[in-house]
Amino acid sequence: MAAKQTKKRILIADADQDVLKKLGAALEAAGFEVLLAKDGSKALECSILKTPDIVLIDRNCPLIDAQRFSSILRANPRTENTPMVVLTDQPEESDAGAPHSYLEGSITKPFNLDEVVARISGIAKKIETAESVTQEDRAIVGNLAQISLVDLLQIFSMNRKTGVLALKTSKQNGEIGVSEGRLVDAKFGRATGTKALYRMLKEKAGEFGFAPGKATKDVTLQGAVDSLIMEGMRQEDELDRLMTSLPALDDVIERIPGEKAEDLHPLMRTVLEALVEPRQVYDLFDAVPVPDFEVAQALQHLITARLARQRATKDGATGNFEPVLPEALVFMLRSYLHRALPGSVDMRRPRVLVVADDPRRVVKFWSGLQGITEFQKADASGSMKYGYGMMGSLPVATDLAMDLVALPMRMDLLPASVPLTLGALGIICLSSGAEDSTGLEKFREAMEGRLSVPWLEVTVDPSQADVTFEGEPRAVRGILAAFCRALGKS
Repeated sequence: MAAKQTKKRILIADADQDVLKKLGAALEAAGFEVLLAKDGSKALECSILKTPDIVLIDRNCPLIDAQRFSSILRANPRTENTPMVVLTDQPEESDAGAPHSYLEGSITKPFNLDEVVARISGIAKKIETAESVTQEDRAIVGNLAQISLVDLLQIFSMNRKTGVLALKTSKQNGEIGVSEGRLVDAKFGRATGTKALYRMLKEKAGEFGFAPGKATKDVTLQGAVDSLIMEGMRQEDELDRLMTSLPALDDVIERIPGEKAEDLHPLMRTVLEALVEPRQVYDLFDAVPVPDFEVAQALQHLITARLARQRATKDGATGNFEPVLPEALVFMLRSYLHRALPGSVDMRRPRVLVVADDPRRVVKFWSGLQGITEFQKADASGSMKYGYGMMGSLPVATDLAMDLVALPMRMDLLPASVPLTLGALGIICLSSGAEDSTGLEKFREAMEGRLSVPWLEVTVDPSQADVTFEGEPRAVRGILAAFCRALGKS
């Protein structure tokens, strides 16, 4: 940094004299001025009279603990912005008890002295950068290891800065225009506006430079600084989750020939038009001007609607899948999940139980499942030769799959089968349709007593009792389709 270096003052508050002695000596050796306090009352007095730059305080400091100490500090204009680090013996509670805006984090005891010194040095560099930014009409340079882009933009806002922040990363270069503390323009590579800003907010490494007083004519951003930052961070998290169910960034996406695109949302139509020629996912993100998360959402809908797909490789593999069920039935399944079973099952991997009055039918059903390309056979499926256990998972949409479990229709084994029934969406019963159904009815009553879920009974013609589903996945698809229709009527 170009700013003048100053010796930072560190306050350590802890009842453990050994911590005060060793940590104080290590920080002094690193060039800091150190203040020591054996309890929260002394620490508060020291904070008011000597205004330390950084406070390290034990969570359970005597007289005044860390939570109360923090509240008092924030109420005093002289100390309200003092960074505070909590020393704790309980890492699982490291951020409990004080708002995150009050903390620079926590350090778990016992700690490594070198790591603590490095942590405090990083906070001190961040303070120096912030001090440089707040000075009037001064150009600054630095890197994101010293201070994050989020912190920089918030400082610009609080100090009503005007100028251009240039950012250089290993990926590409960008800049953000600032006017009276407001963010008015953003460019990052080919991206502009919120798309560019949200991409830059993800960057954790790179160099920056701020040139004050330089007006910008372009206006591509609207809204409060905090709102833009919070929305960018939210979309980053949502995009990370969504990308786990989409093709990889370097995979090629193409339109499905002959499919009609009717009544599409404008954004979905824009994304589809960008696929006039096959292109890689990251190139598609660049081609559509809205934020990446919105493009990913539109792409997911296009794939689900069978308007776009991952392009096949030379060996015919795609890494994608053809929908197992029509979109209307997938919609019924989703509706039932949200309407009837909120919070009781995994909305992305609901469990479906399969039973039969003859275990051979379950085995044949399982064989038919394996004829469906998308079916993912369970690792522990060895017991399936007896018609019992985890069959596997069957994706029905990019973000939705059925976990299929086989249960024996035996009352004596029902208690041992309870773990397999947890989180069940419903039960498919493959019945022979025999007149003597006493055993079936007893089992159904027992299951309905344990699970309040739909029971779908599929009758196999007794004259074709030996019919096999193997090599005929269409029959299995038909049973699953009937199951989804039954859910829609529930």
